[in-house]
Amino acid sequence: MSHPSQDRTVSGEVAAEALSTLQDAVPARTTALIAGHHDAIQTDLADLGADVSVWDRFAFDGRAATPWPAQGPFGLAVARLPKGKEAFRTLIQAIAHRLTPDGVLWVHGANDEGIKSAGKVLSERFTDVESVMTKRHCRVWRARGLEEVPPAPKPEPYRYEVGGVVLEGVSWPGLFAHGHLDPATEALLERLPTFDGRVLDFACGAGVIGQFVHQRDGLPVDLSDVDALAVETARRNVPEANVILQEGLPPDTGRYRAIVSNPPLHRGKDMEPGPLRQLIDQASRRLGRSGELWITTQGAIPLREKLEARFPKVQLAHKDRRFTVWRAVR
Repeated sequence: MSHPSQDRTVSGEVAAEALSTLQDAVPARTTALIAGHHDAIQTDLADLGADVSVWDRFAFDGRAATPWPAQGPFGLAVARLPKGKEAFRTLIQAIAHRLTPDGVLWVHGANDEGIKSAGKVLSERFTDVESVMTKRHCRVWRARGLEEVPPAPKPEPYRYEVGGVVLEGVSWPGLFAHGHLDPATEALLERLPTFDGRVLDFACGAGVIGQFVHQRDGLPVDLSDVDALAVETARRNVPEANVILQEGLPPDTGRYRAIVSNPPLHRGKDMEPGPLRQLIDQASRRLGRSGELWITTQGAIPLREKLEARFPKVQLAHKDRRFTVWRAVR
């Protein structure tokens, strides 16, 4: 799940400008929450006298990450637009739950990430929503008049059956494949052989792959993800597993019989698929003798050349118009 896309960095700079230039944007001695690390916003809020807390849900670049922000309460919150309306609604609910009754939420993002329509979603919780700055292909929204302090977000149960294994657990709106078994993951699980050694579910999300392997094969499994909410969820769904909050493969867990993943393709909308390439490079060094890497990706992603550069045996285990499943043996 490298660095945010350029537009996301720029949108934070535009938000910082709005906060520092709009009259009365930051009340004196307010408590402020920044959802998503951004140096310019943090510096400007501190310079304006705010008591600032930063919440990172994703452990990018070695940052400490937590599933949810501190309890607050906060008079002001500034958030970067997440990907997907489900994730956005969960973010709004989590932050609104920690705002004072007269608290204000600012949301920034790039035009081609969907920030133009963010006002409609904000209006579901706030009575006074306005676009306060548009600049450099970005927009900043300000939402005031919280209709009522919402309850904290709650997870929702799932029950899937795949390959003769029943999987039950919980997921949160905004996590990958919330509310359904992702068809690429399903195709991957249906083709996995029985393993006889340690397995890592990389970019585990809610933990479905690790849960499947543990239940079917009775093996100890490791699960890892860069998303602190995903890690908390996977620990709940697979309590027997070792679940690790980490960007990239966990560094101190030894070698694996298999690494299995439906990996993120990139970090940031305009960037090359660095995490996927990184997974292939690192996996070749983290598998034991005859260890296997199993991954599923969108069908248009060319992987054979990358895999063959690292593994002596590469097999296309499944292909359809939407996605592929690859097996690479060390």
